[in-house]
Order: sequence, then structure tokens, then C-alpha cells
Amino acid sequence: MTFKSDFGESKFRQFSLKLLNDELPTMNNLHKRKPWIYQSDKCPFCNAESEDNIHVFTCQSFTNENPFKDLKEKFIRMTHFEANKIKPTLVLSKTRERLQTVTENWENQKATAIEYLWITLPDIIVGLVPNSFVTVCKELTGDSTLGAKVVIKSIYAFKKHLFGIWKQRCERSILWEKSKNITTNDKRSNKSKFVSNNSLTVIEREVAFDDITDAPLHDASVVVTSVNRQRYSYILNEASLNACKWVEKIFINGATMSRAVN
Repeated sequence: MTFKSDFGESKFRQFSLKLLNDELPTMNNLHKRKPWIYQSDKCPFCNAESEDNIHVFTCQSFTNENPFKDLKEKFIRMTHFEANKIKPTLVLSKTRERLQTVTENWENQKATAIEYLWITLPDIIVGLVPNSFVTVCKELTGDSTLGAKVVIKSIYAFKKHLFGIWKQRCERSILWEKSKNITTNDKRSNKSKFVSNNSLTVIEREVAFDDITDAPLHDASVVVTSVNRQRYSYILNEASLNACKWVEKIFINGATMSRAVN
């Protein structure tokens, strides 16, 4: 299967990779990365559940229908559409009937593709293809090679649909961040800011992140005592002066010891 090399396709690939590696900027991930900005991992739209890779596509605030059932129906129709290209005599009712038997646990977030028994939304979202889905597509087309093509194209089409949902979510998220006065600079900065009532006292602290978990290495919620700017400048000057004296002392002592040895 060939892919177009354009900006839209590039963004889609980025989305797919981040979805696979759980790196999408969901509230669950943003709260771990920048807890001083995103103080909760709850979905900002329904405020009912943690916004993770599953919830962003099944949030009830996006639709009046059951999101899981809606996604399941779209998945069945997309699979039928791709299979029908190869086998025009195939009817939707037959495809739905065959897929219904292996999508009974569609909403089950604990069932995995490793079991090879069920087709579940969490598996499809991250790109895992259960053997049961491959078997169904083979039966629908009557050929293993053609069945594999249906699997690839239907999964691709479904991922495109998820990408569309994600873009809508991002548009709503931007509006939400503006309502919370979260700026682009805030999101790009790795500094937690502590501002006191005195406009002259602003202290910034660098935040280090774990290489594996991408979580802050210290508690970013710790309150820092504000210091007056003039006092802060005086402390820095004193520290610099003491450092110079210390270096000078070490240098003189080192030179004296060197002469004594010689």
C-alpha cells in the first residue's frame, strides 16, 4: 500500500505513531509532564474521567450517541466497504453478522489482541490487529492475500476517522486553554513559575524530567518563598564575590604548596 508524501499524510503518521506509543498530548500525559499548568488529568470537556488514548475518542461530550457503538458501526462499515471492492456480491448484513461475533467485547479495555479471540477498540486504536479480524477478512473475501489487503485498508481508514476526531478535540482544547490563560510560551517552557502578590517578585525554577517516564523529577507544586528583586540581586553579588575569594584562596594556597615541594 502506497502513501502520499504530503503535509496532511505526514501529520497523520505522526498521530499514528504517538497514538501507538501513548504520546498524544492528552490531559493524562500533559498532567504528568507539566502539572503546574495542567493540574488535573480529567477530561476538560466532560470532567468525568481521565482523558487517555481511549477517552479522547469516546468522550460523551462529543456526541449524543454511544461513542463505542458509533465507532463499532463505522469500523464494520469500513471493513465492508473495503471487502466489497474485492467481492462486489458481498452484502453489508453478512459482514455485520460475521463481525458481530468477534466484536462482542468491543468496549473491553482489558481484553488484548494477544488472546486472538476478540476485536476490541483499544487494540484497533493502537494498531494491534487480532488474528480473529484477519480470519474474518479472509472468510469474507475467500482469499488470504485479499483478506490481508482488506485488513490493512480498513484499519487505515478507521485510523483516519480517529484522526478526524482527534483534530476536532484539539480545536476544542485550544479554546479551553485560552479560557484558562494558558499560552504557547507556557506550554513550551520547562519552567514552573511562582508569582507572588508583589509584582516585583517573580521566581522561575527549572524542572528536570525523567528520560523514561517524562515526569518531573521533583514536586513542582512546592511553593517557593518570594524574594525582593533588589535583595535577590544583592544575594547574587555576594555569592559571586565569595566565589571569587574562594578561587583566589585556592589558587594562592596551591601556588604556595607548589613552591614548598620544589
